[in-house]
Amino acid sequence: MKRTILLAAVSPFVFCLCLLLLSFTSVSAFELEGLIEPSETVEVSSQVPGVIDVIEVERGDQVKSGQTVARLKSGVEKAAIDLAQARVEFGERKAERNEELFQKKLISAHERDEIATELMIARLELKESEERYNLRVIKSPVDGVVSERSLGPAEYVGENSILTIARIDPLYVEVFVPVSYLGQVNPGMQVKVIPEPPVGGEYLAEVIVVDKVIDAASGTFGVRIELENAGNVLPAGLRCKVVSLEGDIQPCGVSSTKTGKTYMVNGTGINVRNGPGTSYEKIVDQKATQVANDTQYITIDNSVTVYEECSQDGWSKVRVTDPTYLSLTHRGWVASEFLGGEQ
Repeated sequence: MKRTILLAAVSPFVFCLCLLLLSFTSVSAFELEGLIEPSETVEVSSQVPGVIDVIEVERGDQVKSGQTVARLKSGVEKAAIDLAQARVEFGERKAERNEELFQKKLISAHERDEIATELMIARLELKESEERYNLRVIKSPVDGVVSERSLGPAEYVGENSILTIARIDPLYVEVFVPVSYLGQVNPGMQVKVIPEPPVGGEYLAEVIVVDKVIDAASGTFGVRIELENAGNVLPAGLRCKVVSLEGDIQPCGVSSTKTGKTYMVNGTGINVRNGPGTSYEKIVDQKATQVANDTQYITIDNSVTVYEECSQDGWSKVRVTDPTYLSLTHRGWVASEFLGGEQ
């Protein structure tokens, strides 16, 4: 199988168009433009040359890993399986008959061993025939969507591909970040992805790769963001905005301890703050404030589950993971004493 990872396949020119910096509002808050791409593109070929008998999928079809997508003509291979199977069945009958003769001491142990070995060889030849046949059954190596069909029935396949399958769960968002933000964007950081209209919506995503090589010409470095896409709801190829969720929230510092644990919450009305301590401001709930026409603050209680990123001086940096619709807004620092019942 030929595999092509899209980061290597997309031209720098396309990235330059799609990864333009829009605005920065604070030291750790940013808004970027990016391009949503399949996480992997696989050119499906055949391990052996031959003539295509049938292709079982069309462009746009969703496929599962291990699903048969095409078959080569295999009449000879099927005949070889039938022949090998007949030899195995004959060998089993012969071994059964001669076992009775051996028990009656009518044949020697050497003759019995020869018969058993012949049966073993016949079984191995059957397995070999089945494997040769299986080489002519083409299966998808990934879950994904058929993005291109290059060949059809009765066409010869050699080293060329038959199908192209794009894996779109998860999706990747490729962005370029100004070098001034080096060290502030790290793997594991959560961001909000907003696809362009008409798709729209807001989706939680995670930084998984931060390039260690800076492009001197543009003064930027590459970042890859992983966007879960259960059910293949989002299409690939969309432009999008990538927005920092941190805002003025203090990151996990050098003096903090990385934890990566999930907890239940003990208590109600627990204020979420911008940093580790009561000297930091409580985070404003923007939507609730607009509805109530009065300042409302983000709080958490024992109805939610949180993920603790790090802890520092009796405070924990957390984000709500359940219910998931709060993941984009309910994040920040809370007193560690309110976390209990590690999941």
